Amino acid sequence: MRPLPRRRSAFTLIELLVVIAIIAVLVGLLLPAVQKVREAASRSRCQNNMKQVALGLQSYHSASNQFPVGTVGPTAMGSRFTWMTTLLPYVEQDNLFRSINPVFTTDPNPVTQNSAAYVNKVPTYACPSDSALQDTYAGGNSRSNVVGCFSADGVMVSKDAGYTFEPAAAKNPSGKLTMFNYNVTRKIADVTDGTSNTAAVSEVISGSSGLSDQRGVWWDCWGTQYSHARTPNSNVPDSVWSAVPSFCSDLAGRPKRNAPCAGSSSTWAGEIYSARSYHPGGVNVGMTDGSVRFVTNGVTPDNWTSLGSINGNEVVDGSAY
Repeated sequence: MRPLPRRRSAFTLIELLVVIAIIAVLVGLLLPAVQKVREAASRSRCQNNMKQVALGLQSYHSASNQFPVGTVGPTAMGSRFTWMTTLLPYVEQDNLFRSINPVFTTDPNPVTQNSAAYVNKVPTYACPSDSALQDTYAGGNSRSNVVGCFSADGVMVSKDAGYTFEPAAAKNPSGKLTMFNYNVTRKIADVTDGTSNTAAVSEVISGSSGLSDQRGVWWDCWGTQYSHARTPNSNVPDSVWSAVPSFCSDLAGRPKRNAPCAGSSSTWAGEIYSARSYHPGGVNVGMTDGSVRFVTNGVTPDNWTSLGSINGNEVVDGSAY
């Protein structure tokens, strides 16, 4: 008599549920670790990009005996040429720079004239923690994350700015000057606070894709600047000109995470954009000496303002980093 074939043992429902529960626990433990590793890599790449920008500024100064003008433009509001455009040859983007026509001298609409160039993405000006390289500005032009310091303690147009589209009352009354502004240039000799104690560039979270939110656009003056009036990743919404509230992602209905803004400025010159990033705890800052430091959200307002100023004669203590 042939023996009956042995029956295969199988998982019971309880055993299967236990295995699934164990896998879920392991995934739950592993996922945060993977995310931390991924963010650490993104932050490192972001720091490397900012380092290239900071060193590019040094190279520009060596060649021109000054840093780039924050924004070049006559009194007409539409004609502007940014420091980030000027810096392109120094961040390995010479071909892109040569394709841009500096129409600010004659044409009131440089964005239209250079639209073919402005759609180009500049990886050095982007941070992998954000989606700037995938997102676009309204009309299809590119976005970015690097920004230059235009204000140590207030609105974006400085007291000494050679730009008269807005009345003098719209400018920042403070005597604290910064690395960049309108129709003015700075030299290392102007940085009396010391190049290792003065911020030149930092980062912002770029505006939402397809919208006219000008935060984080390397080819437009509003998009290439930020202020030290509020500490990094401030809960206070960025101040956008009330005449154009559609520029603000929140008001347009598609806010990006951690990038609040509101139409709270009565003039375009009164806009205040804060340094922001998706890095846990702070933002990268490119110093005037070419170094890059990570400044935490907990930096004191006084220290943060001191970092933004080139001539405030303040003492920046170790708590800033």
